[in-house]
Amino acid sequence: MENLIKKTMPSRSEFLSKSAMQWHLTIIIPLVLGFILMRNHVDMTMVMFLSVTVTGILMFLFERVHMVITSLLLMTAYVLFGIAPMETVFSGWMAESIWITFGCLVLVMVLGNTTLVERVTFHLIILSGGTYKGILFALIGLGIITNLLVPGVMVGVMIAALAYSLCQTLGLGKSKASAGIMIGALGVGFYDVETFILSPGNYTLITNSASDVIDLTVNYWIFFKDNFIFFPIVIIEALILNKLFAPKEMGNIKDKFQDKLHRLGSINYKEKKLIGVLILLFLYLVTQPLHNFSMWYGFVFAPTVLFFPFFDLGKSEDIPKINFSIIIFMVACLGIGKTAVYIGIGEKLALWAVNNLMVEHPPMIVGSIFMLAVAVNFLMTPFAAMSSLGGTLAQIASSLDVSFYPISYAFFFGCQTIFFPYETALYAILYGFGNIRLMDFLKFMTIRAILWLVYLMVIGTGYWNLIGYF
Repeated sequence: MENLIKKTMPSRSEFLSKSAMQWHLTIIIPLVLGFILMRNHVDMTMVMFLSVTVTGILMFLFERVHMVITSLLLMTAYVLFGIAPMETVFSGWMAESIWITFGCLVLVMVLGNTTLVERVTFHLIILSGGTYKGILFALIGLGIITNLLVPGVMVGVMIAALAYSLCQTLGLGKSKASAGIMIGALGVGFYDVETFILSPGNYTLITNSASDVIDLTVNYWIFFKDNFIFFPIVIIEALILNKLFAPKEMGNIKDKFQDKLHRLGSINYKEKKLIGVLILLFLYLVTQPLHNFSMWYGFVFAPTVLFFPFFDLGKSEDIPKINFSIIIFMVACLGIGKTAVYIGIGEKLALWAVNNLMVEHPPMIVGSIFMLAVAVNFLMTPFAAMSSLGGTLAQIASSLDVSFYPISYAFFFGCQTIFFPYETALYAILYGFGNIRLMDFLKFMTIRAILWLVYLMVIGTGYWNLIGYF
């Protein structure tokens, strides 16, 4: 691993040149944008908001400064320049999605102290027959299970790491076969499963940012009822990955994983208690329409009880290991959305969208929203896009006299659609393992984007029309 890092590290001159260019772009692009907006007589508050926001987005994108520092600077700039008051900019700390994500991070940290995820993976691979296609479907099965039990960003990291270890175990190196497994695990097994199984830390970013404009209910049952129609895409994508990337010489590796599972031994008593807690959390989430308590309570109590004496699964030294940076980053992204709503930018964007969307054709509406999200991903992180434009989407839905649900779903699916690894942190981590060729990544992601757009406009819109959303 150390040799791999040394080989991929740029020289000092290359690093300085790249760094200087990125800093130049970070400064010049917002200045040019501000100049153009002022020439077109745009309100100064709007100019300041867009210039500051674009600066922050570019800093997030280029990562020349740690995301926590960029997050703090972005939020402080909104207050310092009088764009919005502090209680608006920092109100993201009051959002349920922040504390749900924190609960997920604690749960994942505790899970990392056990062998449960490895056991589930090995069992699924053995049950799938031990072939390359079987591995792809096993990883998708793992994605479904983890998204049901412990949804969250860090689970995606764990799945990506597991996929990498599988590639290492199989000796696939940097190859098409590795690309298929890695993309299948994270892109299909994690992200695409989130299109029909609710991930509170992701989709609810949109509903949180829309809460100032529209009042709506979101839970597991509503989300699944509205989107289970997209499950076949997961199967289609797995078959496409197998067709594009399956090696001819791999054969059946079922026996190898049976041996690895045997070496893990039996599940211990502590792991059984963890399984019990996860099952109770799952039951709490799926019965939310019956008890009407917030999902937030489940993600607070489930991880905290693991640190009490009876369970003794969490350790005090685990807490400092939690990635608190992602929490502060999410608050900053929510701050973008709250500030946008405060200054009324959503109304202007909604007016533009209404004037440019074909109101009489629902497939064109959802297709346009989907493509808008894909385009936004080139400049913004999905977190920022979902946190910033929820209110705008609500205003678009109101102006078009359609339900907010299909509009927000189309945007959410578009935010999950990328072409290059840099567009979101998890894909950057996946690509950073070093066993995927960029061309293989781009090839599948292009096919995936086309598949999603067509399926969304034809099957998705047809189903949503059938259940009365249009």
